Amino acid sequence: MEKAITYLLKSKTEIEKISNHGKDIPLSKKMDMLVSINTNLGMFYQVSNNPDRNLEKSKQYYDAALKDTENENYKVGTDTKINLYECLLEFYNAGKDYNKAIDFGEKMLAVEKSYSMPYNRRVGYMVLAKAYLGAGKNETSQKVP
Repeated sequence: MEKAITYLLKSKTEIEKISNHGKDIPLSKKMDMLVSINTNLGMFYQVSNNPDRNLEKSKQYYDAALKDTENENYKVGTDTKINLYECLLEFYNAGKDYNKAIDFGEKMLAVEKSYSMPYNRRVGYMVLAKAYLGAGKNETSQKVP
């Protein structure tokens, strides 16, 4: 685990060094990599069997990834968005913030429709149904395909 965090943080540092106006690496590619790294860092700190588990750090990395994803000046890849929204769905569902989980689950599924990722779709539906149940929306949970 220690090596994983070391390499993720080194990667993030290197990505942040890339110029926003460089010709070799377009800004969209840089931001896609940065969102992906921040998502991975969020997942790392969220994992329950991680001795360095820290949900506040996890949220900070997820928030940074979400901020960049939703910034209209950056173009983030569809698969990167789907992965982030799925992680946020699971993060908020685990934290029993079911309304936020539902919001991110619905965003993830809406984006996934344009970019088929069956595994993510399956996990999304499964966790989304649990979030609806947690929110007391039993009938809606049954309508999730």
